[in-house]
Amino acid sequence: MRYLIVFIMLLSFVASSQESEVNLYGTWHYERRSKPEIGFTMRIDGEDVIEASNDESEDGDGMDHFYLVFESKGQLIEYKVGMGFRSKYKILDNTVYSNGDPLYEIVTFRDSLMVIKQPNEVDTATYERVEADLSHLEIIN
Repeated sequence: MRYLIVFIMLLSFVASSQESEVNLYGTWHYERRSKPEIGFTMRIDGEDVIEASNDESEDGDGMDHFYLVFESKGQLIEYKVGMGFRSKYKILDNTVYSNGDPLYEIVTFRDSLMVIKQPNEVDTATYERVEADLSHLEIIN
């Protein structure tokens, strides 16, 4: 009986450490970056000034044309300012690894929306699944 319990515990451990296969396949477009603070209040000349939103605008952060393309067979292409960079990826727990190194942590995932952050960072980036033809963009490697 004890061996059966150990076997079940070992099996559940192995299953929990396997790659989790969320449906990341497709093209994801950068939407916005958010800082962890929800807002702040400051006083200017005795008046309260409330900053209600901490999202940077798409126009202001220079990331309008940033895409992540997750292809089958573990291929990832990151498009930054019109140039594509290809790497291999895998998912373990909530972390996307690229070429063996942690690249992104998945904070929130739904079929058409993904919020990620870089490991050891607090700022998050929101991506939306899109249909986009990126064939005109150059892949560097």
